[in-house]
Amino acid sequence: MRTLRDEIFAGDPFAHDWRLTEAHAMFAACEPDPDGSGRRYATMKGIAFAATNSRDGTWHGYPVAWQKVPPELKDRWLEQRRVTATTLRRYKDFPEQNIRWALDSDDE
Repeated sequence: MRTLRDEIFAGDPFAHDWRLTEAHAMFAACEPDPDGSGRRYATMKGIAFAATNSRDGTWHGYPVAWQKVPPELKDRWLEQRRVTATTLRRYKDFPEQNIRWALDSDDE
């Protein structure tokens, strides 16, 4: 069985098996907004992500500041130890035009 490490992205999103990506795993585990906005939320490596339905059969996911995640989800993820209070403080807010902070977190 091929793994994600065996695949080469090379800028073509269709040149690899979507089921082997971290994005797929995260989307499979995402949770709906308890307020019914239609957004879905997930977390990985201390970063929060939101996904919105693109209405063409796909979803668009992106990092968001923790202050934009519904409190019910944050509390549950803290209890489940999926996030820590430290990461909630670290990524509470950020300039929306600059997501380098999310990319830099991959090094941790």
